This record gives sequence, structure tokens and C-alpha cells, in this order.
Amino acid sequence: MKAPKKQSKQQQKKNKQLKTKKQSDESQENGHSAEVAAEDTEKPEAEQQPGDRSLEQFDLPDSVLHQLRERGITGLFPVQQQSFDHVMSGHDLIVQSRTGTGKTLAFGLPIVLQLLKQQDKRAGKAGTPAKRRSPNRAPRVLILAPTRELAKQISDDLTATCPPDSGLVVLPVYGGVPYEKHRSALAAGSDIVVGTPGRVQDLVEQGCLRMDRIRRVVLDEVDRMLDMGFRDSVDQLIKRLYSGGEEDAGQEEKKRPQTLLFSATLPSWVEETSAKYLDPDNLVRLDLVTGDGQGRAAQTVEHLAILSPFASRSAAIADVIRVRCGGPQARCIVFCERKRDADELASHAAMSGDCHVLHGDIPQDKRELVLQKFRDGKYRVLVTTDVAARGLDIPHVDLVILCHPPKDTESYIHRAGRTGRAGRSGAAVTFYTVKEETELKRVERQAGIRFKRIGAPTTADLVKAAGRHSLEQLQAVQDPTIQLLAEEASELIAAMGAERAVAAALALLSGKTEIVGRSLLSAREGFTAFVLHTEAETVRGKGYLFGALRRCLDPEQVEKVQYVTFSKDRKSLLFDLPSNMEDIVEKRWTDGRYDRLEKLTELPELEEVERPPHSGFDNSRNGYRNGSGGGNFRGGGGNFRGGGNFRGGGNFRGGGGGNFRGGGGGFRNSFGGNNKRQWGGGGGGGPDAKRART
Repeated sequence: MKAPKKQSKQQQKKNKQLKTKKQSDESQENGHSAEVAAEDTEKPEAEQQPGDRSLEQFDLPDSVLHQLRERGITGLFPVQQQSFDHVMSGHDLIVQSRTGTGKTLAFGLPIVLQLLKQQDKRAGKAGTPAKRRSPNRAPRVLILAPTRELAKQISDDLTATCPPDSGLVVLPVYGGVPYEKHRSALAAGSDIVVGTPGRVQDLVEQGCLRMDRIRRVVLDEVDRMLDMGFRDSVDQLIKRLYSGGEEDAGQEEKKRPQTLLFSATLPSWVEETSAKYLDPDNLVRLDLVTGDGQGRAAQTVEHLAILSPFASRSAAIADVIRVRCGGPQARCIVFCERKRDADELASHAAMSGDCHVLHGDIPQDKRELVLQKFRDGKYRVLVTTDVAARGLDIPHVDLVILCHPPKDTESYIHRAGRTGRAGRSGAAVTFYTVKEETELKRVERQAGIRFKRIGAPTTADLVKAAGRHSLEQLQAVQDPTIQLLAEEASELIAAMGAERAVAAALALLSGKTEIVGRSLLSAREGFTAFVLHTEAETVRGKGYLFGALRRCLDPEQVEKVQYVTFSKDRKSLLFDLPSNMEDIVEKRWTDGRYDRLEKLTELPELEEVERPPHSGFDNSRNGYRNGSGGGNFRGGGGNFRGGGNFRGGGNFRGGGGGNFRGGGGGFRNSFGGNNKRQWGGGGGGGPDAKRART
């Protein structure tokens, strides 16, 4: 055991000379693992910037340098720089780095170099690749990835890094491809196998994939593999890889494969596995994430959140894409929770034609085709489930949209990490309901981020974005085509005037020939959001709003108020009214001694509302769609007709009764009732219904 310890100290000494001021190298003399952590906590964006060592400083062969430059790679990012020497020296590595920082090349480049050096030794002359490769050769490197798409991407990246005349074969193996195809490819010989745990385990058990020659094993996106239920498969594969040392202790070091674990988050399984199989004297840890686990999300991503009910969400998502991702080279990924939701959104009339769906029900060959067309720009919008959430390095993704807050923080980190990669900036927009505010705050707390609450795009936003993108299209028209239409243009200008003619042409190109208003509060089309500011010392509930409005508006008009909510400081009440009532409100409203009413122009932080555990969420969703539910409550609500003067039914139509589902008849003048049937409705308004009557 002394030799590895001595080698580790020498390597640590060399690394100290290579470290920048933003990196600390801690080595322990008692035989424990070396701990390396990036100290750039004040400027986390530096993680996304190429380091200060050029490619030439890494002693790369000219053939590899050429391959990297062909891919536009001129320097290495910090995770690539810091892991390079350790991988080349044979150290085991546990690397924690934010998504989008270049982990694939961090292990891929040194592994390719190691294989090339072994070829040179066998050829007997440095720099000359082995011309003859033995068929049926067993792989020397095994790389495990959680998804088919990531396995395919890693394989493509490594193949692009290998010089064409090297003869190195990188073989991807994953589900959705016939077993016979993989058997034939393995029989022909390969050097690197990249696969998903399930398919790799199947091929090993069938005797097609030999493990006796594996000298390096990489686990990429470890946390994701565990989340997807691959723990048993990974455990069995690792145990098989290390079993040779148990049989022959004298050859333990020789048979022990170099192990590299890369991930954005590190679950406890990593510690358990490293303690069981890895030599602590040869283990190096690289932590490019803050030590307390906060700030794990990519630092080049702007985190935004939009409050929106389900019924208007599809149209709002489409408009967010138009405003924030409208350029011809822009890319957007939309994440849905279910495959059915992805299908419905992709086929929605509001979505553009260059939108495609991607999830587990899509055949593997078509999934690969869709991803390639998305990379090439033939599809600008990809509507997907979690199948593409991790590991995929798709360039120029400007916008990520999440239709709901994710159930766990790690999912958000990796979904948002599809944008803002390799030094580029991006935006991640999460849609949520009032009910989901708690989940949103949990993500903020655990990921160390802060969502900026914004409203859905307004009419002005859409018009400006449409004009801007249409202008780009107009500027791309060639002169000969312009000359052909010059006469028609002159006639348009004569008929409409130059400014109106151009404006109309821009609107037509953008598809926005009719303006439909949208609430900044709820993102619903045909509604306008208002805010009532009050200086009253006590505002006990939302009934204060209705009392203030009845001072200037008729009862029938007040009944059209919807989606009432408090600002966080409870000094303002926000609500929706149909857009056709804007003129009525403007003419009839006068500010009072304590109250001031205006149209909402900027969304403040809203009060978090506690909900009963069994609240009929599905009824709320259906209510938004058919117009009879919603409000700020779940059991129903529509136009607040359930409680006459808002006494018993609160914001309910026929299922009122304060915050509960009982009570409130279906007629305008019924009360919450104390378990008393009134006018065909009634029954059981609950404690809040009683309070509403007083």
C-alpha cells in the first residue's frame, strides 16, 4: 500500500503548482483521501468560464488537438482542468459539479488519451497508432449513464474526440435497440462501452459483454441513476468489476479498475460505495459546488416563476416562448410531468409548428431523430418529460419551461441546467398555482436560488416581440424578391400610409393580427389584473375588497371579480376582472381615504395560502376549463355567485362555504347555511361559512 500513497503525495505536490488562486488543494498525511474544493464562492460564474490553461499546456497529441478544435474547443473548463491530471495518474475520483459545466469531456478526454498511449506502447513506437486491431477484443472502459439519450451523447462525444485513424471503437448500448445488434457489435470488438445499467447488466449476464479487461469505469449522473431505480443493477456491476481482487489478493491492485464518479449532487450511496470498494489512499474528491450544498443550480440561469391556472397555461407557455425565445436560432425545452400532458401541449393550437414532443412512448429511432433535428434547429421547441432532463448537452438552449414545480430539488437543478451551459446565459421559467407556492419555496430553499415572480407576457410584450422577430425575417429577404413586390408595396403605402402599412405587415408576419388581453396575475386571456392598495390598519379578509368595490361599482359588476389574493405584506389585494370592464372601472372608481385602485403593472410577492389536505384539486382544474370553478379556492367558484353578497359562499358558486367544500347553495342569494338546505343547494358551510355571515 505504500506505493499508492507515495504516488498520491507526488501528484498532490505537482497539482499545487498547477492550481489557480481559486482552487485549494488539501492533502492529508494520515492516508485519508485528498480533498480538493473550488473556493470561488464569491464569483460562482467563474465555474462556467474556460480556465487559464490552454489546450497546449496539457501535452495533447496533435491528432487529439485537431479533433477538439474541429469541435470548437479551445480551452478546458475548471472541472475538466482539475480532473485531468488525476485521471491521467490513475486516481479514483468523486466529482461534484453543477450541471452544464463539461463533465463529459472531464472524463472522456483523459480516457481517450490513456487508450492512445496504450496503443503506442503496443505498436512499439510512440505516436504511431496500432494499425491492426484484434477482433472480439473485450472493452477496457465501461461508462454507465442513466438514460439512452445521455449514453448516446457520451458515445458521440468520445467518438468525436478519438482521432479517425486511431481505430478506437466506442459502442453505445441501451434499451430500445435489438439485443442482436449489440451482440454483433461486441463480438466485433470494442474499446469503450457506454450504456444504461439495465442493458449493460443484461449483456453481461448473457455472456456477451466481458468484464475481465475493464480497467476504467465511469458512473455519470450517479444521483439520476439511483432516482431511476438502477441502484441494484449498478451495485451488481460494481461488485462484479471488483470481485477479481477478492479471488486473488496478490493481484488486487492490478485488477482493481480506476473508478470515476461524476454528478451534480452526491447521495449517501456514493460514500457507502467508495468506502466499500475504493482505496482511500488513491481517492481524490473534487467539489466545484459550495460546501454547504447551497447554490447548486447553474449560476448562469435566471430563475423565473409565473402564477397561472391550468386552463390558460398552454396559451401562456406559447406566449412566453414567443417573447423569450422567438429568434430563428433560439431553442426551448418544455418539461411536463406526464407523457399525456406533453402530447396535449405539443398539439395545442397556441404552440408553433416547429414544436415536437419527446418522451418514453416515442420509439428509440424517432427519439434520436427528434433530438438531432432539435440540435440542428429544425425544431425550435422540444416538449418532453424527464427523459431529457439530465446530462444532454444541447447547444444554444435559451429557455427552459417547467409546467409545474418539480417534486424534488435535484430534478429542478438538472432541468434548469439544460440552459445556461458552457458560459452561455439562459432562463428557466416555472409555472405554478397558488397551491404549489409551497413547492416553489422549497426549491428556493434547498437549491439556494431565488425565483423572480413575473406575470405572463402582456399584450405590449407580445406585440414588441412579434415586431422584433418579424423585422429579423424581413431583413433576411433577398433584394430580387423585394424588387418584385416593390409596386405592391407602393400601393399599400398609398392606401394606408407608410407607418401603418409596415406595422400591419409586421403584425401579419408575427401572427398577431388581433390583440387579446391577459391578466398579469393569473395569466388568463380576456382578464385584466387590478390591485387595491389600502392603508387601513386591519384587513381581516378578502371581504374588505368587495366592500371597497361596492362603494363605486354595482353588485352585478362586483360579482365578476375573480382570483383574489393578498400581497405578502397584506397591504394590497390583487384580483381579476373581465377586460371589457376596464373602462367601467376607470370611469366609476374614485380613490377613498384609505384605498387606491389601479391596474396591476408589476407582480408583487404574494401571500402563501394554506390549503386543506383534501381539497378537490381536480375540481379546480376542471373548473378553470369549463368556467365554473377556480377563483382562489378549489371546490368551485366561477363568478362568485355561490354566496350572494359574498357571505356564505365566499368565492364559490355552488360548492362554497368559506374555505371548505360544503355549504353555499347554487343560487345567488343563498347563504352558507348551518347544515340547512336552502334553495336547492346548501349544507355544511363549515366554520369559515359561519364567520362569513358575520
